[in-house]
Amino acid sequence: MPDNSSISVANPDYLSPAWARAALLVVGVHSLIWWYGIGDALARPFSRLGDFGHFLAWSGVPALCSVLLVYVCIRPARSYCLPLKETPWLTVGILVAVTSFIAIALIFGTDLWIPAIVALNSLIVFVFIGPLFEEILFRGVAFELAERAFPEPRIKSLGLAVILSSVLFGLAHWHYHGFRLSEGALSQIAYSFLEGLVFGSLRALSTSLWPSISLHVFINLIACLR
Repeated sequence: MPDNSSISVANPDYLSPAWARAALLVVGVHSLIWWYGIGDALARPFSRLGDFGHFLAWSGVPALCSVLLVYVCIRPARSYCLPLKETPWLTVGILVAVTSFIAIALIFGTDLWIPAIVALNSLIVFVFIGPLFEEILFRGVAFELAERAFPEPRIKSLGLAVILSSVLFGLAHWHYHGFRLSEGALSQIAYSFLEGLVFGSLRALSTSLWPSISLHVFINLIACLR
């Protein structure tokens, strides 16, 4: 595990603000279909492996590997580091507690979640692979690119990286509704956006992916109990 006692500064010459904006645009558009686009592209060639090949294509593992590759390529400032010692843990704890309470209330009190766990393999995808993929994509790649695209202190103080990554996170869940505008789709996007604000705030407060990954896994695990 990398040392979390200091912050390594990414090379500003490696990705200028202009290039970071272009990369953020490409990532943002592709994030709408990243998971399912890769699954669909691999479904036919992997079908030669039978049921295992079909599962592997749609398991999210290829998508996770691809987003990990992109994350490495942008040279993140603190890749996979633990939270800083200076992290305001009281604020983080309150944020996690309130979010968990609201999520549990929505999971068991509304029809926002549709049961999708039919086997052990889908449980692994929903609880572990999915959250890991989404956190690396949105709180890792998108968040990092947004910070580099708009490095001005005045803009950074507005939490633009948190907001932009949350917007992309919300829109990425639109595919569950076939990109059709409906009450269910708008509810899904709105909830995912608010959830993204929490995950992004944890990322900003701790400068680490691990708090948001942990909370994301916990929420999805609770959803499986519905």
